[in-house]
Amino acid sequence: MSVLDAETAVLAKMPNQTLTVVTGGGDYLQMAQARNEIYQNLSAVPTTYGTGLDGHLGLAMSAAQYQLRAGQAFTIPVDPGPYDLTIGANVGVNAKARREALHQEARQAYKIYLAVNSVIKNQLKQAMPRETIREIENEIDGLNGLTIIAIIDHCMDRLGQINDTLVDENRVHANEPFNANGGMAAYIRRIEQCQLLANDANEPFSDKQLVRMGKIAVGRTGFFNLEYKDWIKKAAADKTWPNFKTFWMDAYKMYDDMNKLTATESGFGANSMEQQITNAGNDIALESAMDNLVAVMSSDRNAINEIIATNAMLAEQNRVKDTTIARMAAENANLVLIMTKMVGNKPVTEKWTGTTKDGGRKLKKTDDTPFDPNGYCWSHGYRVHFDHSSANCKYKRDGHIVCATRANNMGGRQRNKDWVKSK
Repeated sequence: MSVLDAETAVLAKMPNQTLTVVTGGGDYLQMAQARNEIYQNLSAVPTTYGTGLDGHLGLAMSAAQYQLRAGQAFTIPVDPGPYDLTIGANVGVNAKARREALHQEARQAYKIYLAVNSVIKNQLKQAMPRETIREIENEIDGLNGLTIIAIIDHCMDRLGQINDTLVDENRVHANEPFNANGGMAAYIRRIEQCQLLANDANEPFSDKQLVRMGKIAVGRTGFFNLEYKDWIKKAAADKTWPNFKTFWMDAYKMYDDMNKLTATESGFGANSMEQQITNAGNDIALESAMDNLVAVMSSDRNAINEIIATNAMLAEQNRVKDTTIARMAAENANLVLIMTKMVGNKPVTEKWTGTTKDGGRKLKKTDDTPFDPNGYCWSHGYRVHFDHSSANCKYKRDGHIVCATRANNMGGRQRNKDWVKSK
């Protein structure tokens, strides 16, 4: 396979045939978008180096970043050179064939590595401002003497400056609660996106900080009490971010599978975990406690004591839930008051326009005064309230980008794009 053929084959595997062009002198949001597209492209080209699951992603991350993400180092392929025919001359046929196959595999990996490097560098040259690339480009061999990460770091330094407001918003976003409906994969993706921005701002989250944020987030849900205890019991050396991702992805999958099974059997259908827990309330907690007690009547005293502790924990969760509901009701009343003031002490005009499929009344808002003409949310589109944006969205879709705005939606939802606020 020629070099050109290899580059064509590599580019065909990449989801982004070109990178988003950085314009207007650049800013952090544009650079973060371009870098994310590079990450996606590199991850799509497989290799046996690194974890084997992230493709060539290690070419665009520092050694520390990749180690934190993957739990192991990424080894850059090297040229094994021509095969030495004298190697294995005194070994059997099978052993010799195996060594030849390993050499051929190493040669192929190196060719792919060279093709990946060439394609990504060409994409960077096309996407970045010419003067930015010219600062580091050699007049003879161009960017060949530079690594991909060196080029990205240079462009981030020149074009991707981060202000304090963005850093603060990122920290808040990282500590937002775990959304059970979004799933564990979406939560981990959000945390690692926040880690990238923190790293760019030279205020990276340490491995311990990432684990602590994740532990608190899943622990506060109340869904994984037994798994939480198992995690706490682990040795300190095992409580790493890569291990956290593996452990809690497995825990969430098991819980989700069980939830779907019990939801089907109990007639809840497609209700989410949060809806089931909310709807069932204290009755489910009490039934669960009684079932547990009956199940261990023939067991020893230690098991009974554990069930008693579990019942006490469930009762405390119910108390916290009631407190939370009361607080949310007060906040909602305050929000209504604020919205009333925003429209000149005139509540939003509403009227009943028909019935829903289940016989309930359907409410339609006929006044769009509370909607922000300059607002935007990556998950919900253009027609959003004044207090609703990508940064503070409470119901995020998978892959939600907190930095998206109306001016740069970063590939977000296009719903109500043509909406113009009525006067």
